[in-house]
Amino acid sequence: MLGPNRTFGAFAVSVILLSLPLSPEARARGAKSVTSEEYQKLDDAARRRMIQRYVKRSPRGKWEVLLRSYRIRTDISDEAALALAVKMDEFHAGFTSIFKGPFRIRALPDLYALKDSASFRSAIDEWTGEHVPVHANLTGLFSYRGSKYALFGCAEGGDERLYRILFHEGTHHLLHFYIGREFPRWFNEGVATNFQDWDVSLSAERNIYESIWKSRYPLYLHAMATGRKLEEKELPKPDLIRLMASTDEEWLDPKGDPTPLYAQAWGFVNFLLSSGASGQKNVNTLITSFRRGVKFHKVAPPAIRLALARQYQEYIENVIVPHVECSLPVGRSLRAGNVRAATLVVREGLKKHPKSFELLYYQGLLALEAGDAAGAYKVLRSLEKRKPRHPLLYRTLAKAALAAGDKPKARTWRRKALRENYRDEEARELLK
Repeated sequence: MLGPNRTFGAFAVSVILLSLPLSPEARARGAKSVTSEEYQKLDDAARRRMIQRYVKRSPRGKWEVLLRSYRIRTDISDEAALALAVKMDEFHAGFTSIFKGPFRIRALPDLYALKDSASFRSAIDEWTGEHVPVHANLTGLFSYRGSKYALFGCAEGGDERLYRILFHEGTHHLLHFYIGREFPRWFNEGVATNFQDWDVSLSAERNIYESIWKSRYPLYLHAMATGRKLEEKELPKPDLIRLMASTDEEWLDPKGDPTPLYAQAWGFVNFLLSSGASGQKNVNTLITSFRRGVKFHKVAPPAIRLALARQYQEYIENVIVPHVECSLPVGRSLRAGNVRAATLVVREGLKKHPKSFELLYYQGLLALEAGDAAGAYKVLRSLEKRKPRHPLLYRTLAKAALAAGDKPKARTWRRKALRENYRDEEARELLK
């Protein structure tokens, strides 16, 4: 799959980026060690001093900066250049902390963040030295030629969308160096579509469970599984065996729509990552086998692929379908303050999906809000060891335990909630 001149594209949407105050230690370290959260809290004068120190203007009119992991080039602004460098260094550190083992980063990649589609395409052509035909909807790219490596992102959709694109392309780049040899495109895209939504300040486990809420691909998988149209399009049925046999030509066809392939690849990797130790062991087996040069048909022979396909179908039916049909409407109703509508959806949803971890979570949450601490605690405790789980389960368990009078357990779950998201102020305020 990977060759001397390869590209990987992203069709991207949004990411959540949050901030922390800059500590005295971080001020002493300087920009090369500052997190994006710390950087965003700098006052204007301190930020301008950092920009003047690290950002340069190139003869071609772009702002350039190199901190640790990426050589940033952008036509947006000098401030955007430094913010990109800080955030992408943090992403790089987060990736390498999750995937253990030696990385052989032989060359720093160029990272181009371009303000519009015209400059995006121009930068690709300039970097490659030739005109590269790309899909009209392409907004991100990882490319390498010989010993040269580059990431490209179009910023027309705003900062959040740009970071999501660059996390996707950055995953392609790091997987390429981590594995160091040819491996299937569906796996490459499946990992990248999961990582593109990650908030690097959250724990890995929390990010895994957040992905289903941030990604648009569950909507596609639901439509594919139920035979419904989405965006006026007829979609194929999910087919893991077919996905694993997909070719580069199918992914890169400029006249085709690869979204169903992306959706299935996202879903399969999310299914593995979110199913606990066994699924993550399977991901690790795939990665380490690819690193050793084992061909995919030997890593996953037909019998194993058929078993995975059956499990993947169960994941779509038992996780994706109730998530789209019930959990998303419940979330919308609760955000609008319509508890009655949320309660009705949960009640009807559980008749159809009695084991749905998300619907049981909402049943417990609604019971807690209604003052039934004992009932809420009973339901929520039954979900503690379930995989997947709702991303806010630990915080809500802590609240339910406290309301039910179980302070020791409330402390345990509060600690877990803060361990996976140290910025969770609602959890922090419990037991004070």
